Amino acid sequence: MQGYSGFVIFLEEDNYILPDFFHFYKSMIEFRKSSCPDCDMLALGNHDSLSDFTRLSNKVLTTGWMSTKHNIGMAISREVYYKLMGCNNEFCTYDDYNWDWTLQHLSGACISKPIKVLVAQGSRVLHTGDCGLHQKEKCRPEWALQRVEDSLQAAKDGLFPASLALNGAEPVEHKAHMKNGGWGDVRDHILCKNYAKRL
Repeated sequence: MQGYSGFVIFLEEDNYILPDFFHFYKSMIEFRKSSCPDCDMLALGNHDSLSDFTRLSNKVLTTGWMSTKHNIGMAISREVYYKLMGCNNEFCTYDDYNWDWTLQHLSGACISKPIKVLVAQGSRVLHTGDCGLHQKEKCRPEWALQRVEDSLQAAKDGLFPASLALNGAEPVEHKAHMKNGGWGDVRDHILCKNYAKRL
């Protein structure tokens, strides 16, 4: 990564990316340069369904970081990464096992101004996780596959837009929340800080 100054995209193991993901990412980078140079992060995904995808396919909006909305397909710049590293102690000791809620806490608290996000309204990332920690019903991976196939069929006419359009600019503000806990063990704190030192 030495000398690389672009964005790094965070995807989880249960994320499925749409066929125009990289095309849309490059379009967001260009849009940011011309229309939102103060946007700190990109969110290529959201947790909405693709039912209205064709209408929203080329739409983006700007807003403040919100854990429950922008934690899927997020892209972070080296500059923002260094801001987070400046908050290493706060990040590693904040008592919430969810990294995204910790980031929301840091946005506007340790980081001087709230993180501003450029968001794709037509999600390029689908969350397929029916199994795991938060699973409430019987785990059936084939259902997730069927939902992805149905979503792709619904989205096909809106893929690869020629350009992007700003569809809204919401306030960028710090939004506090209640800690979820689960990150109080000092051994976790030490391990986290040691990882940060190596990067």
